Amino acid sequence: MISVRGLLPMLVIGLLALLSGWLYQQVRQDARQTDGSQRHDPDAFADDFDLSTLDSAGHLAHRLWAKRMEHYPDDDSTALTEPYLELYRPEAKPWQGRALKGWVSSGGAEVLLEEQVKIHRPADAQAPA
Repeated sequence: MISVRGLLPMLVIGLLALLSGWLYQQVRQDARQTDGSQRHDPDAFADDFDLSTLDSAGHLAHRLWAKRMEHYPDDDSTALTEPYLELYRPEAKPWQGRALKGWVSSGGAEVLLEEQVKIHRPADAQAPA
């Protein structure tokens, strides 16, 4: 028959083994959360940013200026401070937009202007102002 005195050391060793396993899982989980993948920190920035893009014919398509640009690698987005955007169209005057803040999606497919947004579309023969 096993005495209480003989069972106690086995119980303590079993409890220590369980605690060790739990602690190991906690440390591994914390390490996964601090590897930097969950952070939203810029990997590049530029002051007085100026970007021009051309269409397939080599004509100016877009022009984007910003007081400051910050690129974030976790979602490949770009934050803009005081952006100014011009959109050029064939045979028409360019649209102009400005705001206090802006955001550019991954790949540059979308540009979002935020806070005190002003957009100007000049009148032309096809579309009056």
